[in-house]
Amino acid sequence: PVCTDEKLAEGFVPLFDGKTMANWVVPESGCYRVAAGGVMEYRPELGGGGLWTEREYGDFCLRFDFRLTSDCNNGLAVRCPKDNLNTYTGGFEVQIVDDESTAISEVLPQLGLRQQAYQRHGAVYGVVPPRVREDGRSFLNPVGRWNRQEVWMKGSRLKVVLNGSVIQDVDLDACPTEGLDHAAHPGIRSRRGCLGWLSHGYPCFWKRIRIKEL
Repeated sequence: PVCTDEKLAEGFVPLFDGKTMANWVVPESGCYRVAAGGVMEYRPELGGGGLWTEREYGDFCLRFDFRLTSDCNNGLAVRCPKDNLNTYTGGFEVQIVDDESTAISEVLPQLGLRQQAYQRHGAVYGVVPPRVREDGRSFLNPVGRWNRQEVWMKGSRLKVVLNGSVIQDVDLDACPTEGLDHAAHPGIRSRRGCLGWLSHGYPCFWKRIRIKEL
């Protein structure tokens, strides 16, 4: 189901009904669309760009399921105002990425992975690395399997739960706006804006996207 009666009773409402692209501003290329089984998909061969919510949000809890493809590089844009849909200056990005990717340039020597810590899944991109397992691996399920993620925003506090494990719990106001990637990230101070998917040329899939405003 898109959003169970129990979840509706908790105050969650669907951002994706499994049948249409209502609630989203869809690029003209149609690269985001509804697939079989009530799934939202990104088709890179049709074009690029971000998919943004029609509405802006401040404090919220967002829940969604997602499935990656090999080397997939995506992201969740958070609190980007409509007049500045930029994840550095307007808002920020919670990274969605295949942590076993061979497509990203820098290597973590202890793992043989090709991401910097601030690029890994669940990172506040460029600013705050995520929590990982003791062996250094991600809490992601293997590529091709569905994952479940929850993102809480309350004031400056961000919490991300992946497959039942907390991978991010941070006060963004306590973080420097000069990122670990040596770029300025003033958008981490944003308090309200659109949500969005940030696809970078790899197929990606979502379902059961729902939100509760706090």
